Amino acid sequence: ILPALLNAMGCEVVALNAYIEEESGDTKGTCQTLSLQQISKIVVALDAQAGFLLDPVAESIILVDETGRVREGAELLSLMTALTLQRGAKGVYAVPVSAPSVIEQMAQERGCTVQRTKSSARSMIEASLSSEVILAGSLNGRFAFPRFQNAFDGMFAIAKIVELAATRGTPLSRVVEEIPFRSFHETTIPCVWEKKGAVMRKMSEDSLDKEATFIDGIKVHFGEAWALVLPDQTQPFIRIIAEAKKEEEARRLLKEYRDKVESWKKELP
Repeated sequence: ILPALLNAMGCEVVALNAYIEEESGDTKGTCQTLSLQQISKIVVALDAQAGFLLDPVAESIILVDETGRVREGAELLSLMTALTLQRGAKGVYAVPVSAPSVIEQMAQERGCTVQRTKSSARSMIEASLSSEVILAGSLNGRFAFPRFQNAFDGMFAIAKIVELAATRGTPLSRVVEEIPFRSFHETTIPCVWEKKGAVMRKMSEDSLDKEATFIDGIKVHFGEAWALVLPDQTQPFIRIIAEAKKEEEARRLLKEYRDKVESWKKELP
């Protein structure tokens, strides 16, 4: 039904692989990569303004801008926030503790505030129940617009990006370029479920003399830079995320905390 909705908005739509079965494991990742490569080439070939990959349950999206560049994760969340702010929407923006700090920077410049939540879908949707929340956005391409409905809706998110971009009249790649630069890196470390709690206790002890927050995992602040150690909720991994103004500082923080987690794992029986 999405192409028909976009046609009603005045868009010319080319639907690719309009029926895709849900898959799991590595096969899903491989199919997604191939689909993105296909979308990227076709967007450029057709001189289209954007391309989108919508997941089979219509909750999350990945964007391909008019240059064929894939925008997802932290970059897509920052883009959606920037577009919504530039439209003049005032209120609260709910994002996970792992989201880039540039979101606060952009919101403050527009007289808005940011609410940090846990990374779980439930926590984000609960935050969006507040009448002040304009947008709730995750790092995996899921967005909720509470004034429409308190749920992640990929089709509505696509329509919203099209609307906001058309209103501004600026190519999406240029909107991304205008977002203040912050170096944002993340990695995952395998960790069996039995050791996750002990690793996080080590992280807590290591953070006693530092400025830290405990909304979800443990986030340690170093001025405008930070590092987050976050146990994955559904898989045997620990996520490490680092952000800083300079690329080398972000990479150094990521390596420092990756090495710490690896050493803590080895110390445990």
